[in-house]
Amino acid sequence: IPSCPPANCLNINIEAYRFVFNPICNASFIPQGKTKPQRIVNATSDTLRCSLLGLSMFTDETKAIDKYKQLKKSFKNLGKTIGTHLAKGKIEPLDGLGTPPDKQSHFDFFEKSGIDLSRKFEITQDLGGV
Repeated sequence: IPSCPPANCLNINIEAYRFVFNPICNASFIPQGKTKPQRIVNATSDTLRCSLLGLSMFTDETKAIDKYKQLKKSFKNLGKTIGTHLAKGKIEPLDGLGTPPDKQSHFDFFEKSGIDLSRKFEITQDLGGV
C-alpha cells in the first residue's frame, strides 16, 4: 500500500488507550487488517487499507469508552472482535509511529517490528457493562 504508514505519522510519546482482551495477550495488538484480511480487499481506498494495518488507539479514556458504546450498537459480537476491556499504556518513540489524533482522540499506531505492546498496557476497565 503506497504511503503506509502515512507521511503525517510521527514518533510519539503519549499515554494511550486501546480495546483489549482479558487477559491482555498478543491477540490484543493485531491490526484488524491482519486478523481479517478480507477487510483490506474490500476497503475502498488506500487510506482505509493503511488504517486497517494500524492499531486503533485513543488519547482520551472517556472518548474511547464512547467509541466502544457506539460500535457495540452496530456490532453484536464486538467483544470477540476487538476485546472486552479498555487498557492504558505508554507509547514511546522507539515503539513505532502514530497518526495525529482526530477530534475523537483516535489515532492509528504502526508498531515497529519486534515490539511487544502487550507488556506496556494494563487493563483499566471492563467494557462488558457499557
